[in-house]
Amino acid sequence: MAKSVPHISEEYYCNDCNDYKDFLDVNTNWKCPICGNYVQIKIVIGNTIDQSCFRIPVSELNSNDIVLLHRNADFNEVLGITNFGDKVFLNIKEYGSLKMNKDDTILKLNGGWYH
Repeated sequence: MAKSVPHISEEYYCNDCNDYKDFLDVNTNWKCPICGNYVQIKIVIGNTIDQSCFRIPVSELNSNDIVLLHRNADFNEVLGITNFGDKVFLNIKEYGSLKMNKDDTILKLNGGWYH
């Protein structure tokens, strides 16, 4: 599985365990080593409020999901998804098309960070 590059500001938190997690404990699959659910990832972009994201495989994305493609980019909406073998073609609003491997990871916006 390809790993997306962590933001300098990332923090990891499991809602189900109500506990912060260490990068080394979650970076293989971005799930809590205790309960197995995806950990929330806190990121800070520019002067915006802290954001909560999940780092998930591209194959788990849905249309209308909001994603962050690059660490210095804005969040963009996924307009469409086309599966083609082991690849996924994403149509991203205000970005265009993007071809990724199904097991590549991407940051999906969850909302504001409230921990």
